[in-house]
Amino acid sequence: MISFKNIFRNSTAIFSFFTIYLCLYSQLLASAQKDETTLNIVIGRCETTRHPFAKKNLSNSAASFFLHLHSLPLFTLNEKNQWACLLCRKFPQIQDRSLEKITGKNKSKFLKMHLELDPSYKWGDGENITGKDLVFTWEISKNITHNFIGKSFFRNIDQIILDPKNARNLTIFFKSEKYFYADWGEIHLIPQHLEQEIWTKAKKDFKKYMQDSLYLNNPSHPGLYSGAYLYSEISKKYGFLSMKQNPYYFSKFHLFKRLKILMPEQVSTKHMNNNQSLIISETLHENEHDLNKVKSWIYRNKDLIKQFNLREIWGDSIVFEHIALNHRNPILKDKRIRKALAYAVDKNFIIDGMYQDELLPAASFLHPTNPNFSPLVTMYDFNLEKSRKILDSAEWILDENTQIRYKSGIPLNLNITTNKISHRKILVKNLIKNWQAIGFRVSVKFQGDPDFFQKTLTKIKFSGATLFSWKIPTDASLYSIFHSKSIPNIYNHYEGQNISAWINGKIDQSISKLETEFQQEKRKRLYSQIQKIYSDELPSIPLFFRFKKAYASPLVHHYKIPSNQFPSSLLTKNFERIFDNISRKKERSKSEFF
Repeated sequence: MISFKNIFRNSTAIFSFFTIYLCLYSQLLASAQKDETTLNIVIGRCETTRHPFAKKNLSNSAASFFLHLHSLPLFTLNEKNQWACLLCRKFPQIQDRSLEKITGKNKSKFLKMHLELDPSYKWGDGENITGKDLVFTWEISKNITHNFIGKSFFRNIDQIILDPKNARNLTIFFKSEKYFYADWGEIHLIPQHLEQEIWTKAKKDFKKYMQDSLYLNNPSHPGLYSGAYLYSEISKKYGFLSMKQNPYYFSKFHLFKRLKILMPEQVSTKHMNNNQSLIISETLHENEHDLNKVKSWIYRNKDLIKQFNLREIWGDSIVFEHIALNHRNPILKDKRIRKALAYAVDKNFIIDGMYQDELLPAASFLHPTNPNFSPLVTMYDFNLEKSRKILDSAEWILDENTQIRYKSGIPLNLNITTNKISHRKILVKNLIKNWQAIGFRVSVKFQGDPDFFQKTLTKIKFSGATLFSWKIPTDASLYSIFHSKSIPNIYNHYEGQNISAWINGKIDQSISKLETEFQQEKRKRLYSQIQKIYSDELPSIPLFFRFKKAYASPLVHHYKIPSNQFPSSLLTKNFERIFDNISRKKERSKSEFF
């Protein structure tokens, strides 16, 4: 007799077997299919504390890349290099009176700005981003002694008034009427609802607050971040490992759900899934200390690039290499000497021979893609004969025996000081060769980075010429770079960047006007005047701009590198995955650029 109990038991066993089989089969099938939800990103080496006020955010391109992945700035530049408000409904402007110039009772002038924060922006835990977060961030900034991003913006704030009926509406009063757009682009808020209690317990001691902050002690807390991605797993060694999509992020782009962050040494064809998407970010290429290492790493991993079908992506960089000339030097004080040096710089050799076309020759301190760039600058094409004629006219006579020029018994000496980066050593070697060919007696001194940047540059402790690179952001104030009051000295605490000690009355006047001018056409004319005087006076000799370079998989279709001071991680659509041919125009966010 057949037992229904036995039939039921056998049926259950068979059903369980097929269930397990189907689960295993589906897992194997899924592993064989393309993983279109995870994006691997290779970055340059860095350590980040994730806090917006961390020092490393100032100088490390990889740290900045991460900051903009997890944190949205208040203002930014879009792909057309136009200013936009990212967290508010519209960008404040003089024209619509959302930004006003006010004259006080004592005839002092200042700015008044009205902001309405967009309700679609939230922290990663779902809490609204409000004016209280801006007030709280400003409060913390007042107690920071070191340099930090957004310093000029926060230091210029006099008062913030919140609308008692709606904390998203606020009015900011600034201490002056200065144009600070370039500084406004680095305003990253701190969540008041999470960090206020910690700040209060620290009794406004910034160092203690940073030690107790959730950014350090609970960095995976979603409420700390407002960007497209949140930290899901954090490495003790590197400070990051993987990120997940922020569920409260405003964008409707079809983003990769997960990001896996890799160091160069973690990438190989052996332990990466062929079907995963990959980006080798521009931060790897931007590290000037490791340019040769990067090239050798790319060469060693050419099979990986081929395997992932990576395409090469180029972008313009505002990193500007130049030769600063000390105007306190009695020889270099003569403009003719500076011009003779400029004509004896072989930029074509530097670009073609040393960097294999990975540089753009510079004629100004602004990149040609900068909206304020002027083509009306003096060009200095390589011409040794012209350099010799200029020195002859300046009565520096060539000694045929020593091949060194003299004037009133004084030799034409020039000392070069720079840091010990390998590519600069090659560059200096070429400069010495050409400058000696026109009659200079050249000596060189290489220094380690701490001495070079903290002492030699900041306190103008080089006697002749120095080589280094810097970034001049779009719409930047030029006051700290070229104004005579910005020559580093004990009275300005060596914070000025006019390390050439250049003094020019017309430049001071144009820069002062630029500081308070908000009409773009007038600003452009002032920038043009400054560039024209700069190229004629030569406080420094412009050499070249670098390019940014990245690699991306076919699925990362929209990946672009901004031609301004912001990293590619700010452009949300860089992390959109292509999975079908359906038009998604209706699903775009309010900003096509973010």
